[in-house]
Amino acid sequence: MRRWMIMLLAVCVIAVLTASMLAWNLSNSKATQLRVDRNFDNPEGERALTAAESADYATITSFERFNGPGGPEAYIHPEPYLAYTYANFVDTEVINYYQTRYNYQLNQTNTKGITLNYVANVTKLAHLHIFNCPDQSLIDQNQTIPWRNNAVVFYDIENSAPLMTTNFMSSYAHVFYKNQSEYQTWHPEIELNFSDCYFIEMNFQYSEYYAPTAAFFSDVYQIVILDKDLMPLWIGISAGQAVS
Repeated sequence: MRRWMIMLLAVCVIAVLTASMLAWNLSNSKATQLRVDRNFDNPEGERALTAAESADYATITSFERFNGPGGPEAYIHPEPYLAYTYANFVDTEVINYYQTRYNYQLNQTNTKGITLNYVANVTKLAHLHIFNCPDQSLIDQNQTIPWRNNAVVFYDIENSAPLMTTNFMSSYAHVFYKNQSEYQTWHPEIELNFSDCYFIEMNFQYSEYYAPTAAFFSDVYQIVILDKDLMPLWIGISAGQAVS
């Protein structure tokens, strides 16, 4: 009987220690996700994506690259990082900043979760038509097309099919197109046709989690159309941010 009690006590002690170690590991572990995918079919597509990531969006849009509590230039000083920093568009400097910030936060005990996702896709098109308020007969019936002037259709004329339909007409989205030598705000009534161009879709997401009521995220969805000389013709930017 005494031997059985000693064995039972030993089992209980082991169970308590195991549970304590598991709880400690869970409380000190980080939920992390890092994904950077650049998708293109050939060196020509790679050059197009490099050009899209290197374009001077600050000049074209008149937006600061970042915003946050410390002002647009505070992000330049990486350590300590500002609590909340948001991107207004996607370019090489934005991607590099958040990748460096991601690596830095991996070693910070107050950061419980970090996510960085960036996916870019390049499509070469012979003829592209961009328009708003689509004719439903032109759209694949399997797609859900928002109406009320908020759907932008990118139509592949060569293949007689929509390449993509997306919402760039909301209050938090901004669209620009090149009219001769200047960039202007795109309006729904303007239809555009481009030939021999590149369609680049860029989807960027970054977030940090500190506690159940402390986190922030910065998301940017961006479409850039380049001409054959890799100059931006059309730029659509939808940037979102939140903090708790």
